[in-house]
Amino acid sequence: MFIATIIASTSAQPHPANEEARAGSPRTIWQSRFLHQISKQTTTEQQLILSLDRAFTHIILDDSDREVDVEMFSSRSSYREKRGLLMPRNYGDSWWSKMQVHFHAKNTITLIVAVGFIYLAYLIFFASGDGFPEIDIDVKDIINYAVLAAEVGGHAVYSIANEKALSIQQKGLTDEGKAELLTQADLISNFLILDTLKRFPHLNIITEEKDSTITETEAEPYRTDKYAAWLEVRNALEKFPSHRYALGDVQIYVDPLDATQEYTEGLTQYVTVMTCITVKDEPIFGAIYRPFFNETIVGLRDWGVMRVLHRDNDVPLVEKVVLKPEETRKTIVVSRSHAGAVEELAKAAFGEGYTVEPAGGSGYKTLRVLNGTAEMYVHQTAIKKWDTCAGDALLRAVGGSMLDLEGEPLKYGATSEILNKKGLIATAQMPYTYYQKLKPHVKLP
Repeated sequence: MFIATIIASTSAQPHPANEEARAGSPRTIWQSRFLHQISKQTTTEQQLILSLDRAFTHIILDDSDREVDVEMFSSRSSYREKRGLLMPRNYGDSWWSKMQVHFHAKNTITLIVAVGFIYLAYLIFFASGDGFPEIDIDVKDIINYAVLAAEVGGHAVYSIANEKALSIQQKGLTDEGKAELLTQADLISNFLILDTLKRFPHLNIITEEKDSTITETEAEPYRTDKYAAWLEVRNALEKFPSHRYALGDVQIYVDPLDATQEYTEGLTQYVTVMTCITVKDEPIFGAIYRPFFNETIVGLRDWGVMRVLHRDNDVPLVEKVVLKPEETRKTIVVSRSHAGAVEELAKAAFGEGYTVEPAGGSGYKTLRVLNGTAEMYVHQTAIKKWDTCAGDALLRAVGGSMLDLEGEPLKYGATSEILNKKGLIATAQMPYTYYQKLKPHVKLP
């Protein structure tokens, strides 16, 4: 474009080379043949360069340079392709002659301004060594869709149970050596959750069923009216504040069906679907949906926890969760798979005044701590972090936490291990105080 502007801004005048060509001088004839031979051998791109070369012969030059003509010669390399070099027509004592082109003032100013902007961009983005600024995202947007995703997945879990189409299979063994089950509900729920979260294509999502092969055709019968559900979720979560985080620091943990074993046994009170938002190592938001009770418990760091009870043909009932320590039962909830071992640990650490209650699902046990029907949740063996992330976020939102049995908060960053091999203790208040009582009696592998 720039060359075209220069050509357009000059007046075409006869060039001495044209008269010499008409005169039929031997050198001109040889040059014409040479250029004709090159034109046959060059690519389309090189022919364009030759055309521009010839166009330059009509540019008005200084008197001292009026005899300069630009030609191209091409020599073949080992691949018989080599780009042409520009050489002056006068092959006398000097190989290089100056070609002067007179610029318009308008073009010169435009060029200076463009270079100035490029230099300014360099100073802003690269001179500090940080590169372009990272994309950030409003966590409130992610929260709305994280809750919606949990509910959409939960509706599928509910529907599949009613159809009695579980398609139970075994995918491995638990840490206690029991069969780890997988159902069609796990896979369909996972598919629908990930589909809902596609709104954030660059967001890192960690899910229990990452290797699912469910297709759109299989999932389609279990879809719900997403827009109506989203409006309901958005209205319920309107009180949550906005806060922006760098996208690279944010992750979502997904458990599409917690308490699969109990689900296959028909113990649906233990079943939950969970999503959790983390920033670096810390869980900042959790959502636990109970599909068989149609209630969602959500919590945000520095804000608190609320319960959303969905009701047919009516607006949801939204209430904030308020801890009542004086009404909390002296109960310790533990996994159904190793209740005996934890009962001994609890009695040694806290005395005979506590009752140990076996229960299914990490999400369910965390909710028991939140609603005051249990004082703590203790787990002695390995557990995966998609099982704990949402519950941990809810506990932190009210001043509690999950600690491993070495007294450290659980970490959820991109470089952290998915499997927590150190067990956990979870309380809604004073987690370190409870841990100090438990610590002398803990025996880790």
